[in-house]
Amino acid sequence: MSTDQTETAEQGPVATEASSLDPQGDASGITRYVVVEVNSSNYGFPTDATVELVSRSAVAVTRVPKSPEFVRGVINHRGSIIPVVNTRRLLGLPSIESQARELIDTVDAHERDQVEWVDALELAIRSGEAFNAQADPAGREFGRWWSEIMGNETRLEFLCRFDQALKSTLAAMEAPHKRIHHLAEKLLAMRDAGNTDEALAMLSEERSSTLGELRRLFAKVRGAAESGIKTMLVITELGDQRAAFEVDAVHTVKDCAESDIESLPDSATGSEFMRGLVHQDNGRYVLICDLEQMYGLACPK
Repeated sequence: MSTDQTETAEQGPVATEASSLDPQGDASGITRYVVVEVNSSNYGFPTDATVELVSRSAVAVTRVPKSPEFVRGVINHRGSIIPVVNTRRLLGLPSIESQARELIDTVDAHERDQVEWVDALELAIRSGEAFNAQADPAGREFGRWWSEIMGNETRLEFLCRFDQALKSTLAAMEAPHKRIHHLAEKLLAMRDAGNTDEALAMLSEERSSTLGELRRLFAKVRGAAESGIKTMLVITELGDQRAAFEVDAVHTVKDCAESDIESLPDSATGSEFMRGLVHQDNGRYVLICDLEQMYGLACPK
């Protein structure tokens, strides 16, 4: 494996032993794997078949007309034209672009909802009519979405794969969201007391400051999803063929004995491309890739 490309996109260096130890590991019967991430799951590519790790943004991919959905295109790798395989699509998983689009659409919907809520509150103050919208921030659609994400570490990490700074951005949304919603009772009471103009002036100020801050945070999440798709290419070699597999990130290397590989259920997504799985001490597991099967579909002779 080449030592000149050993960094993940925005995720720090791969463990240094990835470029310094023998591909086959330290003991007989041990195979070393490059551990990569695809759709929040870990996969292992054998290092003896791994030629190089390259940032996707560092190479120009040329689209090939009528190629399968899971083929991004081709690249020129050291004078050879090789296919770039979208590993997510090969394994029947959603593309990272579709997940980014889903996040953007969700953020857009929640932002519109917040603006419409403030508009409805203003109308109620002006008209003197009842305000029937949900005033409890935890009961709003955005409040439930936010609480579910912040209370689920796995989902939060999955969301933050676009940009780790999203954790602090999402956390910062709580204060302005609560403040804008807690205004309703106060402003309606002011209206009922005959202080409509004062209530409208206060709402106008909060629309500019508090709602403005919330919208700025929404924009940061949207921007992270739009620009945060940074993937890696694992360039592999099998016999006289080479192929680049696009993955979300490259993490480390792992030594594994053949006896440690457990069978994978046939119902598992992409099981036809996996030899099995290896459990880790942290309770997670690494899915061991079957390169022959992957090459057979992705780049047949």
